[in-house]
Amino acid sequence: GAIEVKEHPWLRDVDWTRVYRREPQPCFPNFPPVRPKQNIAANFSSEFTKQKAPEDLHQLSEGATPHPHVEGFSQVTGP
Repeated sequence: GAIEVKEHPWLRDVDWTRVYRREPQPCFPNFPPVRPKQNIAANFSSEFTKQKAPEDLHQLSEGATPHPHVEGFSQVTGP
């Protein structure tokens, strides 16, 4: 879990309180981002950001093969 990750030798120089406060540290000067970019499209290739978004996302699944039932999980049907 999280404790094992925090205690990993590779992360020994991380001050987890500073991570929580989003303060920069010498061991990770740019992570986590102290001030995330407002334009999140900058995080994606222009190959994808140039594409127009479909007006109706439900059309994407028309004619798609339904997923098989997986034991132990229930299906939630949207409105």
